Amino acid sequence: MKFINTICVVCIMIFFNACVSSVTPTPLVYKKDYIITDKHTGEELDFNDFIESLQHYDVILLGEKHDVMKHHQAQVLIIEALAKKQPLDVVFEMFPSASQTYIDAAKSKKESIQKSKLKNALNWESKWDYKMYRDIIELGFYADSIYLIGGNISSDEINIIYAGAEPLKGKYSTTNQAQEKIAQKIIQAHNIVADQLDGNRATIDKLVQIQQYKDRRMADKLVHAKHQSVLIAGKHHTNKTMGVPLHIKDFKSSKKVAVVFLGDENESLDECDYMWHFF
Repeated sequence: MKFINTICVVCIMIFFNACVSSVTPTPLVYKKDYIITDKHTGEELDFNDFIESLQHYDVILLGEKHDVMKHHQAQVLIIEALAKKQPLDVVFEMFPSASQTYIDAAKSKKESIQKSKLKNALNWESKWDYKMYRDIIELGFYADSIYLIGGNISSDEINIIYAGAEPLKGKYSTTNQAQEKIAQKIIQAHNIVADQLDGNRATIDKLVQIQQYKDRRMADKLVHAKHQSVLIAGKHHTNKTMGVPLHIKDFKSSKKVAVVFLGDENESLDECDYMWHFF
């Protein structure tokens, strides 16, 4: 069967893993459950020092695996700590920017919206497992100092791009090197072998464009955020060598950006600034 037949364009989430744990998480404990490494110095940071170091950045990208509860627990800890210092804009890959009207309307009457009704009030898309994001959403929604921002493109926009939208332009984000890295991730995710590449290359190129349009939209929201901003997105979106950071550079923004990878991989300094290792 052709690779193109395996793609659902409307719902595509290139690196999404649908397997979800139903185990109730226990609180994360420093040293027991995780450590944090500054990739610039190689030094280990405790949580308070880590949060203090993030105060020097305007934009903080938290690269997750969507289906790992510990990643979302860490995000809650980080966002909660940052919001105690100053107002915070939290940009979500899980919300298309077109849903901002739902988010703002709900936020304006948050006192009257019960937690059990919040998912529907925000027009949450079912392709994302709400159980994974519930704590982050509730924290941001009910806090006075946190603002929720939709950062993704919509399904309609994905269809337009797939049909043949004008390719993005940029000095850093659209280089052959960046696009080929995205293409290789797509090839790996869909287990495409070498002898299948020629027949599927046009489709892969379209998926690269979709990924880059997503990254450009998220970068746009971060660059124009009114406060210190945090991005909640998949790790590949936050990668410094192929994702949102390159698009921020193309905006010629003076904002300082930090990338935090959540996971146990030994990522390079080229890809992230901080690594949150789980045990």
